Amino acid sequence: MVVLHVKRGEESCFLVETTTAEAMDAVIALVSELYHGRLRIERLCTAMEGLAAHGIMKTPQMQGLTDEQIRELK
Repeated sequence: MVVLHVKRGEESCFLVETTTAEAMDAVIALVSELYHGRLRIERLCTAMEGLAAHGIMKTPQMQGLTDEQIRELK
């Protein structure tokens, strides 16, 4: 049993547990898949924070209008 500590610079990313019998290509593919999945999740969380802070985008018909004009149209 081998535990790999995956880092980026000094930042610790995650641990991967594997065996010594596992082919190096398979381990590299597994670590790459995990790391890219982690990056996707991090980007999704950042996007969700932005959505929570700023709300959804206005429809194309409402873009460029002031809040008062939008209230009048509704």
